Amino acid sequence: NHRIQKWEPGASEGTTVAGGNGIGSSANQLNEPYHITIDASGNLYIADHDNHRIQKWAPGATEGITVAGGNGRGSDANQLRDPRGIILDANGNLYISDSYNHRIQKWAPGASVGTTVAGGNGEGLAANQLFFPSGIDIDVSGNLYIVNYDHIIKWVPGATEGTIVAGGNGRGDDANQFWSPYGIVLDTDGNLYISDKYSSRIQKWAPGATEGTTVAGGNGYGSAANQLDSPYGIALDASGNLYIADYYNHRIQKWSQSQLDFDKDGIGDVCDPDIDGDGVANDLDTCPNTPKGEVADSNGCSDSQKDTDSDEDGVTDDVDICPDTPNGETVDAYGCSNSQLDTDEDGVTDDVDVCPDTPNGETV
Repeated sequence: NHRIQKWEPGASEGTTVAGGNGIGSSANQLNEPYHITIDASGNLYIADHDNHRIQKWAPGATEGITVAGGNGRGSDANQLRDPRGIILDANGNLYISDSYNHRIQKWAPGASVGTTVAGGNGEGLAANQLFFPSGIDIDVSGNLYIVNYDHIIKWVPGATEGTIVAGGNGRGDDANQFWSPYGIVLDTDGNLYISDKYSSRIQKWAPGATEGTTVAGGNGYGSAANQLDSPYGIALDASGNLYIADYYNHRIQKWSQSQLDFDKDGIGDVCDPDIDGDGVANDLDTCPNTPKGEVADSNGCSDSQKDTDSDEDGVTDDVDICPDTPNGETVDAYGCSNSQLDTDEDGVTDDVDVCPDTPNGETV
C-alpha cells in the first residue's frame, strides 16, 4: 500500500501518516517502504526502498523530505541502492543498510553524502564484507549489530571488519542457526532479538551465547496466535513487549513478557524467580542470561560469560555493575565510570557534581 500506518493502542483501524498517495517518487509518495525509525520529536525516518532514499516525515506533514540518497540507484557516496534497515544514534546520525551495495552508510544530519562505516568491500562473507545486509541496531557505545545472510555481525566504531555474535553456523532451524534472518532489536541488557524469517520465529541471543532461544513463534508457518509466517521487522517497547511485522499474515503481532520463557521451564519470565534457570535468583544474578546447561558460580555467571565484556570497558560482565559504560570512558574496578555513578545520591552524576558530598535529602 506504499504507506506508513499509525495504530493507536486498542484501535480497530489505522491512520496514514506517510505516503498513501499511490506508488511513486514524489515527496508525498513512497515506493515499497521497508524499515522505519523515529526520533524524540516524533519525526519518522523511512527506508523508501525502491526510491533508493531515506525520507523524513514530520508529525502531521503531507509530504516527506529526502535526508539520504535520492540521487538514483548507485554506489556513489551520495547514492543508495535498495536501502533496508535504518537506525538513529543519540546525535541524530543515520545508519543505513545499503543492501545491494553491501555496506552500512552513515549520514550525518544535513549531509549530502554518506560515509561507509561497515562493509563496502564487495559482496561476500569475509570479516570485512557484508552480504545484502538488512536489519540494523546500535548500542550506547556506538557498536553496530547488522543482520548479514545467516548471522549477526557486530561492527565496532572505526573497525575495518566485524565479528559474528549470533548464528554463522549455516542456514537452518537449530538453536545456533538462522534461516534468513531479517529484523533486529537490542534491549538494555545487551540481548539481541532477531526475526528469523523462514523459520517463522523470533530468536533471543544473550551476550556471549552460542545459541538462541525462541521467544515468539517457532511453531511452524501459520496464522494461529502462537504462530508467525515470515516475520520481518521487529520492535521492543520499554516494558519488553515485542511487536512483530508478521509479513504473510498481514498483521502486527504483540508478544508480551508474560509470554516469554527464557529457560523453558514453564514459568513465564515475569513470574520466574530464576529466569535463566542457573540456580541463582534474579536479584543476586549478575549474569542474568546464562546459556542453557552451563554451570554458574554463586553470582550466576558461567565460564562463557566471564569472558564477555559487553560494553568493552575492560571489566567482564560477571563483575561489572555498570554494564552500559559509554564508549571510551575510564571505569573503576566494578566497571563504573564517573558519568554512571552518583556517590552522594543527589541525582547528579559524579562527572558533573562539583559538590560530591551533599547531605542526604537536601535539594541540589
